[in-house]
Amino acid sequence: MPNEHGQITPADFKAPKDKYRITREDMNDGELHIVADIYHYDCALLIAEWLRAKDQESVFFLWDDKGQEIIF
Repeated sequence: MPNEHGQITPADFKAPKDKYRITREDMNDGELHIVADIYHYDCALLIAEWLRAKDQESVFFLWDDKGQEIIF
């Protein structure tokens, strides 16, 4: 959950149990945002790839429930 200032912390990269988390970093201001938590790996990967193709001003990351980044 975001802290009292509305910022996400490194603990927020860890997806909820049995889900995958997509996060977005804005290239203009460096802000990090949680985009979605998704149950199915294939769906999460497809959505992350689609977001990356559509939004050239952001960097998207995919995380598992152990806090490990999934390279795509």
